Parts: sequence; C-alpha cells; structure tokens
Amino acid sequence: MLKWTDRFDGPIIGRGRTLVKEGAVVGLHRSPPGWQAMVVGTELYSVTVQIERGQAAGTGCTCPYAAHGENCKHMAAVFFILEGRFPDIIKDDDAALTARLDELSPDEVEDALQFAIECGSTRCIAILLNRRSAADQPKFSPDEFTLDDIPEDALPGTRADVQGDNDPMKLLFPEDYAV
Repeated sequence: MLKWTDRFDGPIIGRGRTLVKEGAVVGLHRSPPGWQAMVVGTELYSVTVQIERGQAAGTGCTCPYAAHGENCKHMAAVFFILEGRFPDIIKDDDAALTARLDELSPDEVEDALQFAIECGSTRCIAILLNRRSAADQPKFSPDEFTLDDIPEDALPGTRADVQGDNDPMKLLFPEDYAV
C-alpha cells in the first residue's frame, strides 16, 4: 500500500487529480533513487518522488510553490500516475498481478519490480522476480518471501515510460474513458 496523501492538503490532491485527467504528466520514468516526470502547468515542471517502505520519502518540483518547501499539485499528480500504473501492487493483490503478467513487457516487469520493492509488497516482489528469472533458476515462494530475500541485483535500471494501452489515466479514471 502506498501512503502519500497525508503529506498533502486536500485542495492540492484535488488539483493533482485534475492535472492527471488533463494529461499533464508526461515522461514518467525510473530515476534512482526514485521516479521522475515532467508536469505541464503554467510552465513545464520537473518532478521527482521517492518511495520507501510504501511511503512517500522525498519529493521535489521546480514550481514556485514547491520552492518554499511545500508539496505541490504536480507532485500529487505524479503519485496518482504511479498508483494508476501499478494498481495490483498498490492493493498488494498478487492474484491480479499474476493474471496480468503476460501483458507486461520485460521493461514493465522491471518497473513493477522496483515499485513493489519501494512499497514493500513482498508477495508481488516474489512473483515479479520469478517472472523475470530464467527457467532453470530457483523460484521464490510468495508465501515465505521477505524483504531480506531481495537479491542485490534485483534493482532495475531506468527507462522511459510508454503509456500506450496501459495508460495510467485510464486505470485511474476508467469512467472518463468508457466507450
């Protein structure tokens, strides 16, 4: 479960959601030690967020509001996008993640793995590690896996986000995309 909303005022969360609906978040990608995106506002702002053990651990934005140390709507929008991109991990729903594995590209598996590690979703981590491992490698048991079992080489690199059919906005706001 990802916890971040307690760090934001209610109106800021609402404005972040509006930015997502408007398609203002572009280029979300993994940028160790966190995630980075550009958000279109009055100007184009660079936003970074970090997640540790399922909680927002650090945020940054180039907008004037954030320059005063406040969490802004641009940061909230990026958190919404992350939640939409990895709904199975957010809900710690390993059954739904398993059912969706064949739809994930190798890059998407890597990003999902990193996000699961950041959120501390041990069952999802085990499933994703098993998915990316070779057939002859030992498999992890989701029921017995702990955060201490994460291999050091499990942390993926960075890549650019491609939204396509897995557009996070469609996952977050399906009512807006109903046919």
